[in-house]
Amino acid sequence: MSRSRSLIALLITVPALCAWLTTPAADPDVKGLWSQTTPQVEGDPVRFYYFHTGGIGLFRYGKMGLTQTRSFRYAVQGQQIQLTVLKTGEVHSVPFTLSEGALNLEADPMLGGAQTYKKQAASSGHGLKSAEDHPLARMWKHSLKDANGQERFSMYQLQAPALDGRGVGWYHEGDYMDWSTESLTYRKSGEQLMLQFTLRNEEARTQVQIEAKGPHRSLALSQDPRNFWHPRRYRDTGPGFGVLLESEPMPYRVAGHHGASQGCQYSK
Repeated sequence: MSRSRSLIALLITVPALCAWLTTPAADPDVKGLWSQTTPQVEGDPVRFYYFHTGGIGLFRYGKMGLTQTRSFRYAVQGQQIQLTVLKTGEVHSVPFTLSEGALNLEADPMLGGAQTYKKQAASSGHGLKSAEDHPLARMWKHSLKDANGQERFSMYQLQAPALDGRGVGWYHEGDYMDWSTESLTYRKSGEQLMLQFTLRNEEARTQVQIEAKGPHRSLALSQDPRNFWHPRRYRDTGPGFGVLLESEPMPYRVAGHHGASQGCQYSK
């Protein structure tokens, strides 16, 4: 009898033990910034993935000073990342491995082929100073909706100028799924605004006025170099701030990421 009971116990225990041994491990944690480059100066290449908490991610590419950003949703399933590009709806199942601080993609949907990205610290800081610093230190936005109701924006994001009158900023253009970011410097003299787009080595000059109607303000450019030298008016959307990733700011929010409004409110 005891032998029968021992056999029954063994028959029960062994399958349970095998099931425990073969239970899949928890999904690997890919959250954070994974970069192929460490840009230091204008013109250095930029290529990184940023997997944010909540299943929203970004892929940024280009050169420091002029980049394009694409957003996506993602989910980790075992050793695959299910990645859905928000702009196009493309879905990619990407086999990957993590090893010694490296993310290895067997078939990178953004760059193609096998690619490796190194884990980086996502630096953060305020992209803009407070509104009291300078009247130009704001996020100036022009937006419109196309026939499908999709909002597109053009935006100058300016910091307060230094003591010598020179200020830095960024020009963003696109929508909340894909956008470009271009660094610039500026100097205002009277009603003249001088702009230099750093990486393109392009200089422009335009008349500028800050107009106020009640509580609303706008920045009017008579010859906007990013509107083919045609007039354009940008509304004041507040001081805002952008979390800096790889030394460049993120404008506003990423589509689908609730909890971010003006200025991408990311945290690691």
